[in-house]
Amino acid sequence: MSTYTPEQMLRRQKSKWMPVQAFLAPVQFVIFFISLALIIYFISTGHGFWLANVSVMVKVFVLWVMAITGAFWEKDVFGHYAFAKEFWWEDFFSTFVLISHTLYVIGFFLKWEEMTLAYVALVAYLTYCINAYQFVRKYVINRQKLKSHGYTITGDVPWVSGS
Repeated sequence: MSTYTPEQMLRRQKSKWMPVQAFLAPVQFVIFFISLALIIYFISTGHGFWLANVSVMVKVFVLWVMAITGAFWEKDVFGHYAFAKEFWWEDFFSTFVLISHTLYVIGFFLKWEEMTLAYVALVAYLTYCINAYQFVRKYVINRQKLKSHGYTITGDVPWVSGS
């Protein structure tokens, strides 16, 4: 797994898109859990589709905002809007996340059955979980790498020890 160089980590922290990503990632996670509960409730009872649907639509909207601002962030850090060498696998799987979530929206407007939409949402959420794991794993590995190279992590900003 490719990790950040110290220079990339500093560019990461200086990017004006970092606060947007840092705010939206946990927000999206909370929306995901609420929405997942609503979808499971709908699947198990047959009731509550409207609320479950609204929650999925909000999740899809936040996901697309994160994808677009994430592309700007990736350009700031790696010089590419997407598929930079260091983020290739995350971007590759993010493509499936975006496709599966967008499929839900398309299915809704094509008036697919409610239960079908609920299962499409579950598949989309599975792709989201896998992709979230990729990002969290990379984050943890990068923090460990920076610490092992003499960086002190204050919050999420690395500073060279002794400088």
